[in-house]
Amino acid sequence: MKAEINTNQLINKHVRLLGSVGGGNDDLAGVYELMATGELDPVLSTITIEEIGNGFLNA
Repeated sequence: MKAEINTNQLINKHVRLLGSVGGGNDDLAGVYELMATGELDPVLSTITIEEIGNGFLNA
């Protein structure tokens, strides 16, 4: 899959784009534990795949 991203939004709004090649069940359990204790409180918003480029405008 290929996605085009407007890097101006990454730079101007100091947005960070992180990716991962995945993890195992233990990794996922660790993330859930951090969220349950409040140590990890992600800000999430849902967009469609067509909105990926525009998603950075709202970050």
